[in-house]
Amino acid sequence: MYFADAAPALRAARKKGGAAPYNIGAGDGDPSAFQRINSRQFQAATVPEPLAQQGWQIVDEFNRAFSGKPASGYIAPVHVATAANSHGVTSWDPPGYRAAYQKIWGK
Repeated sequence: MYFADAAPALRAARKKGGAAPYNIGAGDGDPSAFQRINSRQFQAATVPEPLAQQGWQIVDEFNRAFSGKPASGYIAPVHVATAANSHGVTSWDPPGYRAAYQKIWGK
């Protein structure tokens, strides 16, 4: 990722990991981004993609399309992951979507 490549150059320039520049990624959220955020090393935040949730959504949208139903129109809410709210995890997996889709699918 772009911030992973920036970290060695920032270290070589003797920049402190928790100081400026304050990098924030969008459409990101790979484990290395969370590691940089959690350790406060050259990335302050990310707007992570909820990949597991998107997998469930893709299955739901395919089921709708193959059944002749309209698309759900669902848009995942934006989440900004920081060291203060990530609780040490290395990915973003929003709560509640599994139960919601299971209810929709009658499981």
